[in-house]
Amino acid sequence: MENYFYKNIDLRVATQQDLSVILEMPISLVSFTPDISEDDERIGALFSFADLNELEDLLEQLRAIYPTYYQ
Repeated sequence: MENYFYKNIDLRVATQQDLSVILEMPISLVSFTPDISEDDERIGALFSFADLNELEDLLEQLRAIYPTYYQ
């Protein structure tokens, strides 16, 4: 069973802004193609946030939840 929570934040619905507030870290400014879905944009921003802030534990958890997204 996957653990969907990181620092009490549900990663299935979280935004990088949610993580930024809790962890007191800057958000990652990213741009996406216009045809990307809102959910894919949210997930991509989470990966970008984790990568920018060198949060390896969060990256591992995101990869487990979204294995096809980040390769």
